[in-house]
Amino acid sequence: MELADCRKKLEQKQEEIAEITITFNELKNSIEGLKAQLTSKDNLIKTLESNLKAKDDQVTTISGIVRTKDDQVQAIKHSLEMKDEQIFSLRTTLEAKEHEIQLLNQKVDISKGMVSNTFLEEKNKRIQELEKEIKLLNLDLKAADDREAKMEAKLKNMSSPAKGEIVMTTITRAQIIEFLTDMVKRSVHNLVITTPSITDLAELGLYDARTSVNIKASCSVRSNSEDQQLLQEFEALDNITIRNFDSKDRWVLLKDNEEMFVAAIGEKSIGAIFSNDHAHIKFFNSLMMESWLLAKKI
Repeated sequence: MELADCRKKLEQKQEEIAEITITFNELKNSIEGLKAQLTSKDNLIKTLESNLKAKDDQVTTISGIVRTKDDQVQAIKHSLEMKDEQIFSLRTTLEAKEHEIQLLNQKVDISKGMVSNTFLEEKNKRIQELEKEIKLLNLDLKAADDREAKMEAKLKNMSSPAKGEIVMTTITRAQIIEFLTDMVKRSVHNLVITTPSITDLAELGLYDARTSVNIKASCSVRSNSEDQQLLQEFEALDNITIRNFDSKDRWVLLKDNEEMFVAAIGEKSIGAIFSNDHAHIKFFNSLMMESWLLAKKI
């Protein structure tokens, strides 16, 4: 009887040990899972810190570009002011010369018959010299006008996105639509696009793009009937892929990896950058692809 009791107690102890072992294994697995999650969080934090540093570097670069452009604009404005003063001086001199000729002509008319031929010849010679000076002044005036027109054109180009150089400027939504529509029409191979909403995307003329152009578009897609109808229309096209991106803080267009347009929507204005320089495109590539990578598949 005692042996049976001992066996029963032994079996109970073995069962308790088994339960403790299972509990221990469960706790061990939980700890391993927590460690894996902690490692993943650490990696995510490092990635976010790296992205933040990259963003800070981009902001610093853009700020430098803005300061450079502001300095150039101020220099051109100063040059224009100097040209205005030069043109005013030339016109004043020109008017004085013309007035002098008129006075000489009047003196010649009055003096006819009362002065020698030598005096008249000297006056005529002086008139001819003044006429030559007037011609030279007119040429200088025309050259100054041409230089002023070129500077004004350059200043105008610096106030709107210009092809061939990087530009930082304030731009309106209508200007963005017009500029991006032109880029879409000229695309050949691929487009990466981000717009605040799918209704904005619908205004870029994607239907007019070549069917061979692969289009990746990220934008805010709401659940209302208008957005869903536009989504169905885009999904009917084989060359367009739409992802949902809710930030509504940017416009992005990367065309054929040859031209880039990035616009940040601020509280009071929209700051835009355009360039077709390969080094610029490479530098801003992670920023342009960010919205597509963070967007959710629909």
